[in-house]
Amino acid sequence: MSLDVDAPDFSQSSLALSGLVFELPAHGYSVMDWTLTSLLPATPTTSRQFAGGQRASVFARLYASPAARPVSLSWQVISADDRAVASAAGLSPAGNGDVRIELPTSRLTPGEYLLDVRATSSGASAERSVRFTIR
Repeated sequence: MSLDVDAPDFSQSSLALSGLVFELPAHGYSVMDWTLTSLLPATPTTSRQFAGGQRASVFARLYASPAARPVSLSWQVISADDRAVASAAGLSPAGNGDVRIELPTSRLTPGEYLLDVRATSSGASAERSVRFTIR
């Protein structure tokens, strides 16, 4: 079995945002390997369905050239009927560019949603979106 992998070169852009990784709080033993934790400071989950009030967050890494700083970060949760139901703006990522967003699961009714994350700076922008469901 062979598999092609496309590894993006984030250094070619003045501003880039990695893919979005869902994570849940760790409960007991984790299968995370030390080699992976050195690259990804989050324990990923494949789940995209969460209970109302369940703690869940999304991790991303922001890549910004020195010329592209400062960077403004915003996110919004969009419902299936295309309404913004939660949002935040002006967030500052940690010094290393890691971004963690706590999903507002306690404020969302059961249904399907889209999380849209956007970084902007000096005319450059990067955006990532991912779907999830509240049970």
